[in-house]
Amino acid sequence: MARIDWSGRLPLRSSKAPRDASADSETQERILDAACHEFSHGGYRGTTMREIAERAGVGHPLINYYFDDKDGLWRAAAERLYGEVGRMLDESVEATRKFDDEARIRHILVEFVLIASQSRLLSFLVETSEEGGERTRWLWERWVKPAQDRIREIVEEGQALGLIVKANPELVYQLLTGFSLADSTRALFPGGRRRRGDARTRAEEAVAFLMHGE
Repeated sequence: MARIDWSGRLPLRSSKAPRDASADSETQERILDAACHEFSHGGYRGTTMREIAERAGVGHPLINYYFDDKDGLWRAAAERLYGEVGRMLDESVEATRKFDDEARIRHILVEFVLIASQSRLLSFLVETSEEGGERTRWLWERWVKPAQDRIREIVEEGQALGLIVKANPELVYQLLTGFSLADSTRALFPGGRRRRGDARTRAEEAVAFLMHGE
């Protein structure tokens, strides 16, 4: 499986006067955390820079210093959320090179389900998709489709080895992401509170079902 460059398109600002690097990094992390939260709840159009600045505890001009404008911050937030999916896939592939085929495929799919079930990541995608337009296309082409293609490669490999149910690879991928969506919303319903450790157990059960029909 080819390794993909998951680095973002938005380099850190370097044309300004020198600053404390550690302070810069901490501030940018706070801004990005706030942006991920706000964009995931209100979408691009429904989120203001003032709201992000207030959540991050910084002045509005400081956001412009690091990210230029609202669109630049939105794309950096997308990189934060979806770049992690790509990096996780790279790490899973690298960590399982010496595993047997079944253990390797199982591990990669379980880790994918775990990270894909993060509520902020799913909310960000839903909010962006509902708004449509250039940002939706960019998110799909830059982040979502490469991850989807890699998981489909794993599914097709597992099917060729007789380890995964014989079905359209796209359907298997949809089942994996559908489980992620359902699991991320369990806490919203009565009796659906997620306990620590439950997520991995459920992800393993879902993948086992697709691999052996268990």
